[in-house]
Amino acid sequence: MTRLVSTEYKPETISPPGWTLAEMLEERDLKQRELAVRIGVSPKHISNVVTGDADISPELALALEKALGAPARFWLARDARYQEYRARAKQEEELAQHVEWARKFPLRQMVNYGFITKPTNALQAVQKLLRFFGVASPEDYQNWWTQLQPSFRRCTLREPDQHALAAWLRRGELIAQRTQTRPYNAEKLASCLPEFRALTLEDPNVFQSRIREKCAECGVVVAFVPELPKSYVSGATRWLAPDKALVQLSLYYKRDDMLWFAFFHELCHVLKHPKRLTYMRDLSHQDDEHEVEANRFAADKLIPKEKYSRFARKYLLAGEVVDFAKSIGIAPGIVVGRLQFDGYLPKSHLNKLKKLFDWAARN
Repeated sequence: MTRLVSTEYKPETISPPGWTLAEMLEERDLKQRELAVRIGVSPKHISNVVTGDADISPELALALEKALGAPARFWLARDARYQEYRARAKQEEELAQHVEWARKFPLRQMVNYGFITKPTNALQAVQKLLRFFGVASPEDYQNWWTQLQPSFRRCTLREPDQHALAAWLRRGELIAQRTQTRPYNAEKLASCLPEFRALTLEDPNVFQSRIREKCAECGVVVAFVPELPKSYVSGATRWLAPDKALVQLSLYYKRDDMLWFAFFHELCHVLKHPKRLTYMRDLSHQDDEHEVEANRFAADKLIPKEKYSRFARKYLLAGEVVDFAKSIGIAPGIVVGRLQFDGYLPKSHLNKLKKLFDWAARN
């Protein structure tokens, strides 16, 4: 069976519709002045249409239909194609001035992760970025970014690159746009926490889809978006609508303890903190009250406080950690991460119990 491939016809040049008008007049041995008399317009206007300096209005198209026989829709379609061509040519000329703007984005990584398709030249890179961000110009992109910033509550040790962070956040938006959710239900989301905790024992091909499915039923989109260079963000939470939240995870640290801590941390922002804010963090030490609360929430939901306090001590062996993790139904790497964070284990100790993740699966 022959496969039909849809392609978009984009001619390099399109002649003005007036050229077609001039050909018809020549075929009929009509002068421009005579046509002007027949349809009640000035000879200069006909001359301007022929040279492409004047558009073909609906009224003129109807008049040409009567005088020359070609339907009005023919003239209007011909003129519309020409006007679109002129507008595109003008836009490309303007966009060529923004090649340096496009170079500020991590284009290679954006292509590798499927954010955009590979541009063939610098101008196309500008065009693809504009489509990705859903804006008409680099100025409109900046306006979008400026309007987004007041809601940021950022807790990172390093200042992220604006363009990398913007691209990462936009990717989450696009995933959320195509993800259907039920209206937000806080009680239902809270009731799912034990199931999410149990999923720490599963592989990514199991827990990613299950998390997305269950959270969507609660009004929350979960987007796993690969980190971009210098974005310095492990997770983000924001509300896209009063009844739809977005939790975005980057796998910045590529270990199961960090990923699960970030996930539960972001769920705390959804459940407990103001909807008007956008929370972003890289898991660094911070004194922000919302971050402190989210850290405590994640720590205690993953490892019950009382059980942890009875178990935690220095010089623990791998077998002891595995047995404890099994007794509370959680991945041992999460226990190791908590012990390391609290100073009971050196950062280099028992890391073999942690799972390493990569971006084999995409949204």
